[in-house]
Amino acid sequence: MRDGVGITVSYWRDEESARAWKRVAEHVEAQRRGRAQWYVAYRVRVAEVVREYGM
Repeated sequence: MRDGVGITVSYWRDEESARAWKRVAEHVEAQRRGRAQWYVAYRVRVAEVVREYGM
């Protein structure tokens, strides 16, 4: 993004599913490229959805 701010959200069935994604070769390569080419810093938050609703 031009201003250097962005957000990506991903949802996983459970924590093991999220951990498994971290081991997928294409994802490992994308992380490597992101760190080398695009991101000066980043933050990961892992949270549990307790409630969801909408209209």
